[in-house]
Amino acid sequence: MATVLLAVHDLFFTAKLDALLRQAGHTPLAGGGSDALLAAAAAAPPELLIVDLDATHLDPLELLRRWQAQPATANVGVLAYTHHANAGAMRQARALGAAQVVTRAEIARQLPGLVARLTA
Repeated sequence: MATVLLAVHDLFFTAKLDALLRQAGHTPLAGGGSDALLAAAAAAPPELLIVDLDATHLDPLELLRRWQAQPATANVGVLAYTHHANAGAMRQARALGAAQVVTRAEIARQLPGLVARLTA
């Protein structure tokens, strides 16, 4: 199963994603700021990065730019999510290489299938 790095701001939603990933047999790893996430991924690349585009503890779009620029992570899939009204961030995330961009409600409902598809 997949190792999934989480760049998620909300502690309760992190716990929810963690539980859903574990139930599906994946190994979730919670990150910190952008530097910590990129260093962890460079040392041991995950199969997928999940990014909260509304995160305030880091700049999610800058993280995506740096993720794509780093050779160790450039080919690692990215699943980004945001609230439904943040269409601008959704477009930017797609432009920065996110393989899939969904709303927060969609990721909660569809996470196992999304991870399976993006890590196949």
